[in-house]
Amino acid sequence: MSACLVVPVLGLSQVQTPRYISTGPNSNGYYEYLPAGYSTDTTTYPLLIFLQGEGTLGNGDAELPLVLKEGLPMVINDRQFPDSFNVKGKDYSFIVISPQFKSWPNDNDVYDVITYALAHYRVDTGRIYLTGLSMGGSAIWAYISNYQPANQLAAALPIAGGQMYAGMAGATVIANANLAVYSTSNLNDPTVPSSYTVNDIKMIDSVVPAIQPKAIDTLYNASGHNAWTETYNPATKLYQGLNAYQWMLLYTRDSTDVPQPATYPAPPPDTIVWASFTATWPGGQSVATLRWTPSLETNEPYFLVQRSANGGTFTTLDTLPATAYLGNEFTDSAIDAKPLADSDYYRIAAVFMDGKVSYSPIEEVVSVPVDSVPPVQTPPDTVAWSAFTGTWPSGQSEVVLSWATVRESNDRYFLVQRSADGQTFNTFDTVAAAANAANGNTYNALDSSPLPDSDYYRLEAVFLDGTVSYSVIIKVVSMPPVQPTDTAHTSPDTVALTSFTAQVLDGPPAVGLNWVTSYELNDQYFFVQRSTDGQTFGNIDTVAAATGSAASY
Repeated sequence: MSACLVVPVLGLSQVQTPRYISTGPNSNGYYEYLPAGYSTDTTTYPLLIFLQGEGTLGNGDAELPLVLKEGLPMVINDRQFPDSFNVKGKDYSFIVISPQFKSWPNDNDVYDVITYALAHYRVDTGRIYLTGLSMGGSAIWAYISNYQPANQLAAALPIAGGQMYAGMAGATVIANANLAVYSTSNLNDPTVPSSYTVNDIKMIDSVVPAIQPKAIDTLYNASGHNAWTETYNPATKLYQGLNAYQWMLLYTRDSTDVPQPATYPAPPPDTIVWASFTATWPGGQSVATLRWTPSLETNEPYFLVQRSANGGTFTTLDTLPATAYLGNEFTDSAIDAKPLADSDYYRIAAVFMDGKVSYSPIEEVVSVPVDSVPPVQTPPDTVAWSAFTGTWPSGQSEVVLSWATVRESNDRYFLVQRSADGQTFNTFDTVAAAANAANGNTYNALDSSPLPDSDYYRLEAVFLDGTVSYSVIIKVVSMPPVQPTDTAHTSPDTVALTSFTAQVLDGPPAVGLNWVTSYELNDQYFFVQRSTDGQTFGNIDTVAAATGSAASY
């Protein structure tokens, strides 16, 4: 493979035009950058879509200039973006579209931007590239885990993005599509651990048959979250002497330009198998509750909740993201806060990536007369926490979290969250609430990428109506390696602590503390201490040390 890096001539074409146009429900504006000759020729050009970070979200109007503050739009705005890039002896110029989203973008939002660009610009459809930073990088990982995007895009460049939440299912989609993927991050990123980037790339490259080209990453030896300034700098030689833009241009879906695999694996069919769908309207209540469980679902990113007065003409009440559109079973719920008088008909429309729709069976719900049933009280949104513990065994790289409840009602799922300081928390896992947990249940989660030394954890219970309830915050500290028992080589005063857990007890408010030692020598007692800020501690109890070389307290 041969390629050359040319010194860019930065001409007067470095113009980004604000377009106050909606590409979809989550974006009211974008910046447009066009090649120098775009208005005078009929050529098609590569399309490069840039997805912003969370800090530049806005209304697409007065707030649109926020997009220019970072990443690729800033490079263009500072007149540092070359008019063309030379790859394998040929010059290319990009159409660049940089949308401003109002809130965190989902797969449909990204799809809407690309679809709009294809309809309104002269795009070389074999050369569609997707890049983004932080929030935008995370959105890319989610988007390319779907069959249609993975086979449409020529290359993807997520920067400082999060985990590929589709896991091996998403990695397999990417690898089977032979989508070129390059990801960058700072080694000591305190916001999004660089291990996410490493693990995402490893998953893709572990798929058999192997992806061509191999997915690659670069970790800059730097701290901070900003890995994009270095990546988007045209002077940065990112891969074999090429910058990021030249690396993307190495790849195309045009079979006449770069040889592509003879066939792609057949896409998974648009599928949803409705295992159950129920609707209830208890007597005396003003809301109807809907629950549905597909036993199999693929390619449908969201559901439309629909209602009808006659069972024939339906209107949409709500839109809910599909939690398991890559194939896993999950129960979803919705509430109609203003049902029609006497009776209603409901159905769920599963909308697939290609726009097709599959409908659930229609469920008729009749309001039960108040005088025909005993008064029914809607159970309050409740999660009664009984325990929440975390352990980080000596020598292990994972934190094991366990929690229990004694009572639950109306909760849909738990968000498992981690923090470095006990103040700002990020979600790293989602655990579905048990279907029948009126009398409580037990749950577990695993943090495979804990922060160094210590972490704070909390749980966020999310209810059907969108309200939330938080658990207590616990701190989990990495236990030091267990000391050897050879007293000839052990400090005379020694306590080897193997675990320490704290949990909220059922009943009157209280916290139970437990710790285990594997070796003790010369210790007389333990001070049990408490702090409100993790810095200043005061004694609340004294526990005598046990006799012997190891004990539980």
